Amino acid sequence: VVGIVGDLKFEEALPTIEKYFGRLPRGERPEQPSVVEPEQAGERRFSVQHDAEPLVFAGYRKPVYPDPKEPAISLFLEYAMGSRVAPLYKEIVLEKKLASSFGYFEAPSDTFPNLVIFYAEPIAPQTNESVLAAFDKSLKELLAKPVPAKQMEIIKRRMMKGALMSMKSNMGLASELAEVEQKFGSWKVTIDWYRQMLELTPEQVRAAAMEILSSERRTVGLLSRGTNGAE
Repeated sequence: VVGIVGDLKFEEALPTIEKYFGRLPRGERPEQPSVVEPEQAGERRFSVQHDAEPLVFAGYRKPVYPDPKEPAISLFLEYAMGSRVAPLYKEIVLEKKLASSFGYFEAPSDTFPNLVIFYAEPIAPQTNESVLAAFDKSLKELLAKPVPAKQMEIIKRRMMKGALMSMKSNMGLASELAEVEQKFGSWKVTIDWYRQMLELTPEQVRAAAMEILSSERRTVGLLSRGTNGAE
Protein backbone atom coordinates (compact mmCIF):
# COMPACT_ATOMS: atom_id res chain seq x y z
CA VAL A 1 0.00 0.00 0.00
CA VAL A 2 1.34 3.42 -1.01
CA GLY A 3 -0.10 6.64 0.36
CA ILE A 4 0.45 9.95 -1.44
CA VAL A 5 -0.78 13.22 0.03
CA GLY A 6 -0.18 16.77 -1.15
CA ASP A 7 -0.89 19.37 -3.79
CA LEU A 8 -0.91 17.01 -6.76
CA LYS A 9 -3.20 15.16 -9.11
CA PHE A 10 -3.37 11.39 -9.07
CA GLU A 11 -3.18 11.17 -12.86
CA GLU A 12 0.08 13.13 -12.86
CA ALA A 13 1.59 11.17 -9.98
CA LEU A 14 0.67 7.71 -11.29
CA PRO A 15 3.51 7.43 -13.87
CA THR A 16 6.11 8.12 -11.16
CA ILE A 17 4.50 5.58 -8.84
CA GLU A 18 4.49 2.94 -11.56
CA LYS A 19 8.10 3.74 -12.49
CA TYR A 20 9.45 3.03 -9.02
CA PHE A 21 6.94 0.55 -7.63
CA GLY A 22 5.21 -1.03 -10.62
CA ARG A 23 8.06 -3.42 -11.34
CA LEU A 24 7.95 -4.91 -7.85
CA PRO A 25 6.17 -8.29 -7.96
CA ARG A 26 3.09 -8.69 -5.83
CA GLY A 27 3.88 -10.77 -2.77
CA GLU A 28 1.79 -13.63 -1.51
CA ARG A 29 -0.74 -12.76 1.14
CA PRO A 30 0.45 -14.32 4.42
CA GLU A 31 -1.73 -16.96 5.95
CA GLN A 32 -3.95 -15.78 8.76
CA PRO A 33 -3.84 -17.58 12.11
CA SER A 34 -6.09 -20.64 11.96
CA VAL A 35 -6.00 -21.37 15.69
CA VAL A 36 -7.65 -18.96 18.09
CA GLU A 37 -7.03 -19.28 21.81
CA PRO A 38 -10.27 -20.11 23.65
CA GLU A 39 -11.78 -17.78 26.20
CA GLN A 40 -10.19 -17.94 29.64
CA ALA A 41 -12.11 -19.68 32.39
CA GLY A 42 -10.30 -17.70 35.08
CA GLU A 43 -7.24 -15.68 35.97
CA ARG A 44 -3.83 -17.08 35.04
CA ARG A 45 -0.59 -16.26 36.86
CA PHE A 46 3.09 -16.76 36.33
CA SER A 47 6.09 -15.61 38.34
CA VAL A 48 9.73 -15.03 37.47
CA GLN A 49 12.60 -14.61 39.94
CA HIS A 50 15.56 -12.60 38.71
CA ASP A 51 18.20 -10.15 39.89
CA ALA A 52 15.93 -7.18 39.19
CA GLU A 53 13.52 -4.83 40.89
CA PRO A 54 9.94 -6.09 41.43
CA LEU A 55 7.51 -5.55 38.58
CA VAL A 56 3.90 -6.61 38.15
CA PHE A 57 1.95 -6.98 34.90
CA ALA A 58 -1.78 -7.54 34.37
CA GLY A 59 -2.83 -8.31 30.80
CA TYR A 60 -6.48 -8.28 29.72
CA ARG A 61 -7.86 -9.56 26.44
CA LYS A 62 -8.81 -6.55 24.34
CA PRO A 63 -11.05 -6.87 21.27
CA VAL A 64 -9.85 -5.47 17.97
CA TYR A 65 -11.76 -3.25 15.57
CA PRO A 66 -14.42 -3.56 14.11
CA ASP A 67 -15.67 -4.99 17.41
CA PRO A 68 -17.85 -2.13 18.76
CA LYS A 69 -16.33 -2.57 22.22
CA GLU A 70 -12.87 -1.57 20.96
CA PRO A 71 -13.52 2.20 20.71
CA ALA A 72 -15.31 2.04 24.06
CA ILE A 73 -12.46 0.39 25.97
CA SER A 74 -9.94 2.69 24.26
CA LEU A 75 -11.89 5.70 25.52
CA PHE A 76 -12.05 4.24 29.03
CA LEU A 77 -8.29 3.64 29.06
CA GLU A 78 -7.72 7.26 28.06
CA TYR A 79 -10.00 8.34 30.91
CA ALA A 80 -8.40 6.07 33.51
CA MET A 81 -4.73 6.30 32.48
CA GLY A 82 -4.37 8.96 29.79
CA SER A 83 -2.54 11.60 31.85
CA ARG A 84 -0.79 12.22 35.17
CA VAL A 85 -4.09 13.40 36.66
CA ALA A 86 -6.09 10.43 35.34
CA PRO A 87 -7.87 8.60 38.20
CA LEU A 88 -5.88 5.35 38.29
CA TYR A 89 -2.48 6.95 37.78
CA LYS A 90 -3.21 9.74 40.24
CA GLU A 91 -4.28 7.37 43.02
CA ILE A 92 -1.58 4.70 42.61
CA VAL A 93 1.42 6.97 41.92
CA LEU A 94 0.73 10.50 43.14
CA GLU A 95 -1.57 10.05 46.13
CA LYS A 96 -0.74 6.66 47.64
CA LYS A 97 2.82 6.54 46.24
CA LEU A 98 2.65 2.78 45.78
CA ALA A 99 4.62 2.62 42.54
CA SER A 100 7.44 4.57 40.93
CA SER A 101 6.01 3.96 37.48
CA PHE A 102 2.58 2.84 36.35
CA GLY A 103 1.17 2.64 32.85
CA TYR A 104 -0.20 0.42 30.12
CA PHE A 105 0.47 -0.65 26.55
CA GLU A 106 -1.10 -2.92 23.94
CA ALA A 107 0.39 -6.01 22.31
CA PRO A 108 0.83 -7.65 19.90
CA SER A 109 -1.21 -5.43 17.54
CA ASP A 110 -4.63 -4.19 16.54
CA THR A 111 -5.07 -6.76 13.77
CA PHE A 112 -4.53 -9.92 15.84
CA PRO A 113 -5.97 -11.09 19.18
CA ASN A 114 -4.79 -8.30 21.42
CA LEU A 115 -3.98 -7.52 25.04
CA VAL A 116 -4.03 -4.33 27.06
CA ILE A 117 -1.25 -4.73 29.62
CA PHE A 118 -0.94 -2.67 32.80
CA TYR A 119 2.42 -2.57 34.58
CA ALA A 120 3.69 -1.13 37.86
CA GLU A 121 7.02 -0.93 39.70
CA PRO A 122 6.35 -1.11 43.46
CA ILE A 123 8.05 1.31 45.85
CA ALA A 124 9.46 -0.44 48.94
CA PRO A 125 8.03 -1.62 51.27
CA GLN A 126 5.24 -2.29 48.78
CA THR A 127 5.20 -5.67 47.03
CA ASN A 128 3.86 -6.87 43.70
CA GLU A 129 0.86 -8.35 45.50
CA SER A 130 0.04 -5.21 47.49
CA VAL A 131 0.26 -2.99 44.41
CA LEU A 132 -1.90 -5.42 42.42
CA ALA A 133 -4.47 -5.44 45.23
CA ALA A 134 -4.51 -1.63 45.29
CA PHE A 135 -4.90 -1.54 41.50
CA ASP A 136 -7.82 -3.98 41.67
CA LYS A 137 -9.52 -1.92 44.38
CA SER A 138 -9.08 1.36 42.50
CA LEU A 139 -10.25 -0.16 39.22
CA LYS A 140 -13.32 -1.68 40.88
CA GLU A 141 -14.25 1.70 42.37
CA LEU A 142 -13.74 3.39 39.01
CA LEU A 143 -15.97 0.86 37.25
CA ALA A 144 -18.72 1.23 39.85
CA LYS A 145 -20.10 4.28 38.06
CA PRO A 146 -20.08 5.65 34.50
CA VAL A 147 -17.48 8.11 33.29
CA PRO A 148 -18.74 11.60 34.22
CA ALA A 149 -20.39 13.13 31.15
CA LYS A 150 -18.36 16.35 31.31
CA GLN A 151 -15.10 14.45 31.68
CA MET A 152 -16.06 12.17 28.82
CA GLU A 153 -16.55 15.11 26.46
CA ILE A 154 -13.12 16.44 27.43
CA ILE A 155 -11.55 13.06 26.68
CA LYS A 156 -13.32 12.80 23.32
CA ARG A 157 -11.99 16.22 22.33
CA ARG A 158 -8.50 15.27 23.51
CA MET A 159 -8.53 12.07 21.48
CA MET A 160 -9.80 13.89 18.39
CA LYS A 161 -7.18 16.60 18.81
CA GLY A 162 -4.43 14.00 19.08
CA ALA A 163 -5.63 12.27 15.92
CA LEU A 164 -5.88 15.50 13.95
CA MET A 165 -2.47 16.69 15.11
CA SER A 166 -0.90 13.39 14.04
CA MET A 167 -2.37 13.90 10.56
CA LYS A 168 -1.54 17.59 10.33
CA SER A 169 1.45 17.05 8.04
CA ASN A 170 1.37 15.36 4.65
CA MET A 171 3.61 12.61 6.01
CA GLY A 172 1.37 12.01 9.03
CA LEU A 173 -1.79 11.90 6.92
CA ALA A 174 -0.25 9.60 4.31
CA SER A 175 1.12 7.26 6.99
CA GLU A 176 -2.22 7.04 8.80
CA LEU A 177 -4.29 6.38 5.69
CA ALA A 178 -1.83 3.87 4.22
CA GLU A 179 -1.52 1.95 7.50
CA VAL A 180 -5.29 1.73 7.99
CA GLU A 181 -5.81 0.73 4.35
CA GLN A 182 -3.26 -2.05 4.75
CA LYS A 183 -4.63 -3.33 8.06
CA PHE A 184 -8.36 -3.09 7.48
CA GLY A 185 -8.80 -2.85 3.71
CA SER A 186 -10.15 0.69 3.70
CA TRP A 187 -8.76 4.05 4.79
CA LYS A 188 -12.31 5.03 5.77
CA VAL A 189 -11.97 2.91 8.92
CA THR A 190 -10.17 5.89 10.49
CA ILE A 191 -13.28 8.02 10.00
CA ASP A 192 -15.62 5.23 11.12
CA TRP A 193 -13.61 4.59 14.31
CA TYR A 194 -13.67 8.19 15.46
CA ARG A 195 -17.33 8.56 14.54
CA GLN A 196 -18.18 5.56 16.71
CA MET A 197 -16.00 6.88 19.52
CA LEU A 198 -17.74 10.27 19.49
CA GLU A 199 -21.17 8.63 19.64
CA LEU A 200 -20.38 6.56 22.75
CA THR A 201 -22.35 7.14 25.94
CA PRO A 202 -20.94 6.85 29.48
CA GLU A 203 -22.94 3.66 30.10
CA GLN A 204 -21.64 2.04 26.90
CA VAL A 205 -18.07 2.81 27.93
CA ARG A 206 -18.63 1.44 31.43
CA ALA A 207 -20.27 -1.74 30.13
CA ALA A 208 -17.37 -2.47 27.78
CA ALA A 209 -14.78 -1.75 30.47
CA MET A 210 -16.52 -3.98 33.02
CA GLU A 211 -16.60 -6.87 30.57
CA ILE A 212 -13.02 -6.54 29.32
CA LEU A 213 -11.23 -5.51 32.52
CA SER A 214 -12.42 -8.53 34.48
CA SER A 215 -10.01 -10.59 36.56
CA GLU A 216 -11.50 -13.68 34.91
CA ARG A 217 -10.07 -12.51 31.58
CA ARG A 218 -6.57 -11.58 32.63
CA THR A 219 -3.09 -13.00 33.01
CA VAL A 220 -0.88 -11.69 35.83
CA GLY A 221 2.91 -11.74 35.69
CA LEU A 222 5.08 -11.15 38.77
CA LEU A 223 8.80 -10.38 38.55
CA SER A 224 10.59 -10.55 41.89
CA ARG A 225 14.18 -10.52 43.07
CA GLY A 226 15.68 -13.94 43.69
CA THR A 227 17.31 -16.95 42.09
CA ASN A 228 16.78 -17.08 38.34
CA GLY A 229 13.77 -19.13 37.45
CA ALA A 230 10.13 -19.14 36.46
CA GLU A 231 6.94 -20.92 37.38
